[in-house]
Amino acid sequence: MKQNYKKITNVNHIRQIVSEVINSLLNDTIDNQTAQAIGTLCSLQLKVLKAVDLDKRIKRLEDVENNDDNSPVVSDIRARIRSIGG
Repeated sequence: MKQNYKKITNVNHIRQIVSEVINSLLNDTIDNQTAQAIGTLCSLQLKVLKAVDLDKRIKRLEDVENNDDNSPVVSDIRARIRSIGG
């Protein structure tokens, strides 16, 4: 039996799932234990998404600080400086 799962890649996906779970609880189509499990997993996923975002932001700052020529951020900054005549 193949299940149709949603990929959770951003905060909006978590918001949608939480909304669906709340509606399912209100409509009595999901039990409390399942709703709690989904809520716990959503909280965990939210922490993971925040950590991944923070890691990406730190990496971009480190690239700028280290003047990494291969970094798209550094290249973008240099291109902007050239475009304004710097």
